[in-house]
Amino acid sequence: FRHPAYRDYPIVGITYQQMKDFCNWRSDRVCEYMLIQLGKLDWDTTQTATSHFTIEGYLNGSYGNYQPNADFTKIPHYYLPSLEEWQKAEKYAQSIYAGLSNYQKRKGPDQFYHLFDHYSGTHPVYPSRKYEVKNAIYNLQRNVSEQLADSTQMVGDNWKKPASLNEDQNLFYQPSPSVAKGFRCAFQWKSI
Repeated sequence: FRHPAYRDYPIVGITYQQMKDFCNWRSDRVCEYMLIQLGKLDWDTTQTATSHFTIEGYLNGSYGNYQPNADFTKIPHYYLPSLEEWQKAEKYAQSIYAGLSNYQKRKGPDQFYHLFDHYSGTHPVYPSRKYEVKNAIYNLQRNVSEQLADSTQMVGDNWKKPASLNEDQNLFYQPSPSVAKGFRCAFQWKSI
């Protein structure tokens, strides 16, 4: 899992709680880095599992000797997207792909929507950065199905589903970790 060749592939085989925990961890790390860049925190490489930066600890004054900065009114918040947010991203991605030139369609993400393995009847799994298209959202369909904020919902085709599956039938329930189930973080600025 650490080999650079897999850097841009989706994370799979983890639980819903692990996905949520990652979103919280990412929020903490981005906020910590922002505060360091603003000169409000010092870089601390001695943090431990019991004494590390969290947004909650910083805001309630329990992280080190730091007091929350009054000018810091918004924090980064990463989370699992809702069905509506995922559908909005899918619609945006399709509009980007629809506007590609013929050359880009032959060499770029449009292939992603049409290629599948004729021998196994499944779609290939591509790294998220296989195609470089400005403003694109990569692999919303036919890579791995994505966990939504509602723990009972997954969305998007995945490489294990038959290529002939109707794209309208892509909302389903998958309670346990799977090699075809991943996630992507949504982001918003959250007022404090």
